[in-house]
Amino acid sequence: MPSATVSSKIPLTKRLYPAPNEVAKPLYEKSRLTALAKKTTNKMGGEGRFVIIKDAGISGVGHTFADALATQGTDTPARFFVQRRKLYVIGTIQNELKVAVNGDKNSVLEAVRTEMDSARYAFARVHGTAVYGNGGGAIGQLAASVTLASTTLALRNRTDMAALERNYWLEFSSDNGTGTSPAGRRSSGGVPVRLQLTGGINRSLGTGTVSALLNTVPSITADDFVFIRGSYAAAPTGIRGWLPPTAPTAAEDFQGVDRTDYDLTRVAGVRVNGNGLSKLELMENVGAEAVVAGLSGDMTMFVNPVDWRDFRKELGNAVQYMDVTTKVGVGFKAIEFVSQAGVIKVIPEIDCPFGYSPLIDPSDVEIASAGELPMELTYANGQMLIAHD
Repeated sequence: MPSATVSSKIPLTKRLYPAPNEVAKPLYEKSRLTALAKKTTNKMGGEGRFVIIKDAGISGVGHTFADALATQGTDTPARFFVQRRKLYVIGTIQNELKVAVNGDKNSVLEAVRTEMDSARYAFARVHGTAVYGNGGGAIGQLAASVTLASTTLALRNRTDMAALERNYWLEFSSDNGTGTSPAGRRSSGGVPVRLQLTGGINRSLGTGTVSALLNTVPSITADDFVFIRGSYAAAPTGIRGWLPPTAPTAAEDFQGVDRTDYDLTRVAGVRVNGNGLSKLELMENVGAEAVVAGLSGDMTMFVNPVDWRDFRKELGNAVQYMDVTTKVGVGFKAIEFVSQAGVIKVIPEIDCPFGYSPLIDPSDVEIASAGELPMELTYANGQMLIAHD
């Protein structure tokens, strides 16, 4: 195996991860919805692509031919325009390392592998969060009890901390980055004020230590949303955008469409409120509403692991599990629940927000990318890029 030099003619990833899907494996392991969804490449176009959703059939219906003829009309599907969104993860190897271990090709390759593994993991975490996002890019919201005159970052839902890693730079905003006129990031002189997550991370509590007092961010409040640097209003639209927790209102502009002009159930989903209900009562209601909405057959529900835990506690020894296999070689267990609409597979997913559990057919979800996801950015012949600084 040749050394990892700038003259390498074969992409290093092909040598380090020769098996199919090996580069993307952390992505599939960290995002089960991504593993189950339909994946297409080279279908995004220059700026994006249109997604057509048929919410109604033709209108020519009647018990007499004359009535059917009099009411005839073509269907008018909703036509959404989905823009391309980008995500970069950069791994760096200093040239000094290559010089220091000159002649020891294994040392160089191990350094490349270490950086690549870290980059693959980081890509998987950020992408997995976006899959369930609403397009605004927020990874969570500050806890209502957070002390702004401190360096302790506290998130409202502790499981949202899964999206963050030490040394990430964070930005803040009064809104979640969606809507036609987002408020923008907290800034000083037009420059976003950022704090670095330096350490002290307690994922059980949903807290971490940042590089300066929170209130050094201009106008910050306990209701602010938290973003990884550069993600504000720049993330892809995930499940919470297409199936929002709150029903869309009139004059909405979602991917160029006002969904209230259509069959709202079919273009924005149905919401089933579980407040005050046991998980079993909620699942019964979900099954009933699925039938009312016209759904049938086997479906999949993704839930936060904390919600999955509570579901298992209620079921006790009566819980039934099933094996879920994917085309990308990643498998896992799911709780099997028989509903009025069909069998529901309940799958835990850390990036699924606590208290929000979408019921979908994963084959209806398409993750489209301009190339392989993730793809290696190199010179034309697979040579490593050089930063001349």
